[in-house]
Amino acid sequence: MGVVRMREKVGYYGVLGCLIVSIISAQFLKSEWTPFILCIGIFIFAPLYRWKEWKTYSRKKKIIYSIEFVIIISTIPFLLKKGYEQMNDIAIFQGWLLVAKWLYLLFILIVVTAIAKKANGKIFVNE
Repeated sequence: MGVVRMREKVGYYGVLGCLIVSIISAQFLKSEWTPFILCIGIFIFAPLYRWKEWKTYSRKKKIIYSIEFVIIISTIPFLLKKGYEQMNDIAIFQGWLLVAKWLYLLFILIVVTAIAKKANGKIFVNE
């Protein structure tokens, strides 16, 4: 029981740490690689957070969730990077750039979650 709790804590604090490092590096470094720091951190630490639940899934669910996870984690930073580049070029967002970026991030996350939920509902209809 202690090992499972430790995995959950490492996963949770690992994701939070990567998020904080990504935010801080985005403020000071001005590099286009900052979303990838968060992406790699989530790719490593998120499965640890759900380890106990992951063990109860069937082989089919594990494979499908793994494929979705890799696709989503690799797609989101690309979408964010391209969207932020487009926003920087549009004059209407210049005064509200931070708000526009947060709304865009929220929109991307909601859309990706809705698509994944709908796909999972159709794939796992019999389970």
